Amino acid sequence: VVHASLQPQIQVAHTAALETNAAQGAAFIAIEDARQPYALILIANYYSNSGLFLLRPGAKAVQPLAVLQTECGHSWAQWQLGGRRWAAVANYCSK
Repeated sequence: VVHASLQPQIQVAHTAALETNAAQGAAFIAIEDARQPYALILIANYYSNSGLFLLRPGAKAVQPLAVLQTECGHSWAQWQLGGRRWAAVANYCSK
C-alpha cells in the first residue's frame, strides 16, 4: 500500500558536504538574486563553534563566511525585516 502512493523516482544530487561537530540544528536560506542565486547555510554545533556558509550553484565547495562562538549551539532562527535578512543561534548551555 505504501509503495503505491510514492512517486516513481526521486532524483537526488550531492551538492556539498559540511563537516560538523554534533550539529543540533541547521537553517537553509535561499537568496533569489537576478545575477546569481545563492544560499546561506547556518549550522548550530553542540560541541564546537557554529558557522555560516555560502553555497553557490556550480561551486565546487561551500565557502565558510563566519564562525560564531557558541556553547552547545542548539537551533537557528532566521527572518527578514526592513529589507535585510537576520539570523540568530540559540545556545543550550549558556545565555
